Amino acid sequence: MKKYATEVGLDRARFDAELDRGIHAADVKRDLDEGQMNGIESTPTIFVNGVMLLELSPEGLRAAIDKALSRAGVR
Repeated sequence: MKKYATEVGLDRARFDAELDRGIHAADVKRDLDEGQMNGIESTPTIFVNGVMLLELSPEGLRAAIDKALSRAGVR
């Protein structure tokens, strides 16, 4: 993770210090637990109006949005 922090331009000293001290460990654990409760097994995972997108493609996303709009009576 430290290598990626450097690659994306984060303040490496701050990143290292916070990672090493576990500053955000509780937040990460909460997010992981919540993801598992919602059936998320990988990233990215996309939800449209609470429905998990199963086809990760532009077409799949468009179809999910169109379906959600239709259910809402927008289209």
